[in-house]
Amino acid sequence: MPFTQGTFTPVSSHGNTDSPKLWSYRTEDDKATVLTDSYLDDKFYQLNNGDMIYFDTFDAKFIGEVIKTSVISVADINAGGSFPADAIRGGWANYINGDLTPINVPAGVETKLTLDANSGTIVDQYLPTGVTSIWNSTTSQFDFSELDVGDMVDIRVDGSLTNSGLNESFVLNLVAAIGTANEFTLPLASGNRFISGTSIVSRYNGIYLGSQNIVDAPAELRVVTTDDASGFLLDIYVKVLKIGL
Repeated sequence: MPFTQGTFTPVSSHGNTDSPKLWSYRTEDDKATVLTDSYLDDKFYQLNNGDMIYFDTFDAKFIGEVIKTSVISVADINAGGSFPADAIRGGWANYINGDLTPINVPAGVETKLTLDANSGTIVDQYLPTGVTSIWNSTTSQFDFSELDVGDMVDIRVDGSLTNSGLNESFVLNLVAAIGTANEFTLPLASGNRFISGTSIVSRYNGIYLGSQNIVDAPAELRVVTTDDASGFLLDIYVKVLKIGL
């Protein structure tokens, strides 16, 4: 589609000065289209060499520098990606379990771990702007739908594990893109219990959202043990790093 004047707006003060100016432009066109020579020629007499434009396109968000010759061109200032590496917004949430009923974990059977923060405590007011929640207590699953491909999520899991055998091992997995053809398992933690008994287990790991399937589909925590065991989650701490201004 052609350039749309109504979604092109100034961001910085545009007084009588030769200094570069900052603009913002939102469009349903894709990135390749807006980077085409002459796409912005309707703004030829307003734009100058060195002006910067924040683009929000159909498939990318990025900053471009105006190159003015006989036509208007734009160069992506970070050709290696959609954003400079330091254009990151961060925040965190903590989901504390209100149901500490032990979950039976049969030997060798991957078992889903649940966490009901609705009956416990939810601390999510410190998530990045535009992100309201990361955990769904109804399904006991991570919900990344308010994030984007390229965003990063660090996860700390605190729980209790009671093992029945000697020299028993466990693996804690994050199963992501559930229900899609690209569902996969990512090991988050592992450990050994040399004697039977109950132990508090705390593990911290990080992931990045590398595809739209991970964003759109839920993810959940599952544990596998070599002997019969039981356990429950105490809480989940999540740190979110969003790429973009």
